[in-house]
Amino acid sequence: MKSKGRVAGCRAILYSFFAQALSSPSDALVRGICDGSLGLTVAAAFDGAPLPHRRMIDASQTVALASRDSERATRDRLLVEYTRLYGAALMCPHYEADHVGGDPFRAVHIISDIAAFYATFGVRVAAGACERPDYIGIELDFMKFLTAKQSLAVVQKQWQHSRICRAAQEKFFREHLGQWASGFASGLIEATSDRFYEAVGQLLLQFVAAERTYLRLVQAEFAYPGVGRPTDPTYEMEVRS
Repeated sequence: MKSKGRVAGCRAILYSFFAQALSSPSDALVRGICDGSLGLTVAAAFDGAPLPHRRMIDASQTVALASRDSERATRDRLLVEYTRLYGAALMCPHYEADHVGGDPFRAVHIISDIAAFYATFGVRVAAGACERPDYIGIELDFMKFLTAKQSLAVVQKQWQHSRICRAAQEKFFREHLGQWASGFASGLIEATSDRFYEAVGQLLLQFVAAERTYLRLVQAEFAYPGVGRPTDPTYEMEVRS
């Protein structure tokens, strides 16, 4: 049986992967794609993830996370596709408020609720990110933060802290990320013509479904109440733009 600390740690790795894969291509991401280490790391994380993830995710798709091209060619290809997908045309809306739609008041409520969630945990978006709080990469990075802290709390036998982190994951996923990540992934799969982004979309679609099962959430529970959050130390997310 896998330890709770290892399971949370593997989930943190997967959230980190999705956050970076859906942000502007970084040098580290490109190196991982070209030397094959990215796919191996993600596959190992899936293997150590909870049972729903191992049952519901086709880890063989990680082979598409590798490239035989040079780092320069791979970086250029990904940057072109990233710009095409998330540019002015917004072929694949990557902000929660834009994706769920509705009137401007609802959009303001969503963004302010997410920002309040981050602030309650002492989290702030890195100054260089130049992104809104409801950006897909930042929401995924926040879940990485919560799962990584849960893993550390388990290792240190800080059981109350572990429960707080787990409860925060359920709440944020139910009220925000889980509201739209599946729709985003489906839109990405439909919009992209790139092998890497298609694989990321397919894996994200399966991962979100597995997380919903693991966190014992159902679609009917999803809403935007945004109330009642525990406190935690300050942390700056590293999502890049």
